[in-house]
Amino acid sequence: MSTEPGANKELNRILGVLKQTARLAQDATLSGAYAGGEKRCIRQHNSVLNRLQELEVIPAEGFFLPLEDDASFAEIGVACSQLAGYLKDRDVIGILTATARLAEDATHSGAYEGGEHRCIQQFNLFLDGFHKTGFIPAGFFPPLEEGASFGEIGIAYSHLAAYLKNGGEDESDSLLKDLKDLRDLGTKIRQAMPDFLKPAQVSTPAQPAQPAQPAHPANASNVNVDNQHAVDTDRNAELPISERMRVLSEQLRQGNLSSEELQRIAEELRALGDLQTRSTTEE
Repeated sequence: MSTEPGANKELNRILGVLKQTARLAQDATLSGAYAGGEKRCIRQHNSVLNRLQELEVIPAEGFFLPLEDDASFAEIGVACSQLAGYLKDRDVIGILTATARLAEDATHSGAYEGGEHRCIQQFNLFLDGFHKTGFIPAGFFPPLEEGASFGEIGIAYSHLAAYLKNGGEDESDSLLKDLKDLRDLGTKIRQAMPDFLKPAQVSTPAQPAQPAQPAHPANASNVNVDNQHAVDTDRNAELPISERMRVLSEQLRQGNLSSEELQRIAEELRALGDLQTRSTTEE
């Protein structure tokens, strides 16, 4: 993508159009305003999508879905919000967090009713791409089922965003840069969407050999690990649900985890997801 000042100005203008269209669509879903204006918004969204592909800000295909001719204002609002979320931060985490916020708003206000299908489609497209590149183990995050509510959608997007966040600057590299880095993987993977994940797969330098440790009584290491886990669990229980999810995701990203530890973290994430669902319902 060009870094010329003119190109940056154009992207800022495009971002403004997307945000304005998303606001109009949200208003339309709540008040019934702008009746009959869907086609204009659809054409504008797809025109923006084509232009961003020409500028190589996003891949030519397989990353964002164009809007269909009969899309509703709810679907338009979701599509423009997701595209704006990516364009603002230039990474997929921006899309995930923007959609999670949108879904939370929908559960409270009733906005975007009918836009669930668009969120489900886009989430499953991202997830399939992550699985194809091996960045996320198959089956770790279940796909969203057709008919999923905005409560489920918001939690699913939040979980995936938490998994991807690790505080490293490399995770926020632009999609185009990472696509170029992964060009040798072939056209099929590039079209599958998550080629931007190159920074997350940097190999860890070999560590120098450590001196032999003195022998410990049988099962002592297991007792220490279990005790430490109990202390960490008690400490984390005082944190908000979102913060506890973030802590667990950071543990996942550290690597070198045993199968038992992976299973334990996955079970805790599922439990937190159930707890967040109940909290959203009760509110």
